[in-house]
Amino acid sequence: MFSRLTLSAVILALFSTSATAAASLELKPGDHVVWIGNTFAERMQYFGEVESRLHARYPKHNLVVRNLAWSADTISLRPRPKDFGDIHHYLSEAKADVILACYGFNETWDYGGDEGIARFGGDLANFLKELQSRKYNGRTSPRIVLYSPLACEGVAVPDAPMRNRLLSVYTDAMKRVAGSLGIPCVDLYAASRRVYEQDKGKASTINGVHLTAEGYARLAPAIFPGPLFAALPDESPLDAIRAEVLEKNDTFFDWYRTVNSFYIHGDRKNPYGTVNFPLERKKLLQMTAIRDQRIWRAARGEDLPAEIDDSSTVKIPASLPGKRGGTSPALTPAEERAKFEIAEGFKVELFASEQEFPELRNPVAINFDGAGRLWVATMPSYPHALPGVKANDQVLILEDTDGDGRADKRTVFAENLYLPLGFEFGEDGIYLSQEPNLVFLRDTDGDGRADQETILLHGFGSEDCHHAIHNFVWGPGGGLYMQESVFHHTQVETIHGPRRSKDN
Repeated sequence: MFSRLTLSAVILALFSTSATAAASLELKPGDHVVWIGNTFAERMQYFGEVESRLHARYPKHNLVVRNLAWSADTISLRPRPKDFGDIHHYLSEAKADVILACYGFNETWDYGGDEGIARFGGDLANFLKELQSRKYNGRTSPRIVLYSPLACEGVAVPDAPMRNRLLSVYTDAMKRVAGSLGIPCVDLYAASRRVYEQDKGKASTINGVHLTAEGYARLAPAIFPGPLFAALPDESPLDAIRAEVLEKNDTFFDWYRTVNSFYIHGDRKNPYGTVNFPLERKKLLQMTAIRDQRIWRAARGEDLPAEIDDSSTVKIPASLPGKRGGTSPALTPAEERAKFEIAEGFKVELFASEQEFPELRNPVAINFDGAGRLWVATMPSYPHALPGVKANDQVLILEDTDGDGRADKRTVFAENLYLPLGFEFGEDGIYLSQEPNLVFLRDTDGDGRADQETILLHGFGSEDCHHAIHNFVWGPGGGLYMQESVFHHTQVETIHGPRRSKDN
């Protein structure tokens, strides 16, 4: 009678012995290349290091690259907001010719470690076969590259040696299954261990598992190994490409992970004012295509206009006055004061208003620090920014320098934010909601302005933007607590494994 581990070995051996000829990949001009998978793939879009190197390898191919990855996704569990659509729907939307699939990290938890390796192998084979059976571009089956999980860096991850052993075992399983289906499998577990060893003293991750921008750059040669991919030219305009890639990623993300998506995919069908969501989404895709073209030109070393020309995209009707955050005329402090009903024994005093500080539009969260300064998060972009209009929500510091009880100094701690619904103080900075992420903004030089951003966690729900993570508070045990409201589907990838919640 086989034990579970022995049975796992037999099943994996069957995968291995049925392997076809050596797998290969050929990128063709005009290919639509689509990333799917977990936080490793989702997170790379914020830095542009990986995609810019792909375009640099193929400067004349005019590749269309889209990122459909989602934090904490696995091969068998990919929860989405109500009526959002599954992975096959979006691969069809993206007309995928090539799929770059990144899995295996969360599975080491979800499948129960060693005991789940056989089930993982079977589910992975079924998942890859399902992808192979589709024709997302309407003509041919997709070419697929499978990527293993990274190794854990250092000891930040609980039981790091045990976790690394499991990651290695699951990587081996992925290679065997992929080989049986003629699919290339890139071993990022071994490659990341080499990077960590070579760059000792230079952290490649923020927490042992999620890469920094520098980490992605260091690992990029392993992500695009020869002979699967063309070599990176000795001289490539990577900075110029990266700038265009980031602009494109931001635009496409607004379409794919639209805030207030419950008004699009869910049950709420009445948009704010005359804001026309279908037109907005159409415009975002048109804008994304324009940014693709700029990427191609940058990859060929061509000069680009400083301003992006979106004049050919669909026109969006202006929203009704007062329907978007902070656009209606504010009452004066005296007019507001006249409307107050104040309980006996209390009084209301003005600390700051829009009259002295026009940036105080649509304040949504406040907190006093230990020095008595008032920190305010503002959301003039609420309920969401229109396509082509850059959001400039802010966190302000208001200070009373002369002791008269009224703020007379304003410092912009952070700007160009998007829907900063809540925040809490941390060492030299603040933890901040930036849907669908939790970020830490740090002031490293003490000038009162954030100069360093770290995306700590991905995957919080954003179906209704004013229901996102908020109301942060430190607990007595040192944990940071927060709230999240209804309609939201959250799945966050952590060093302790994936954490998921639904309709809180």
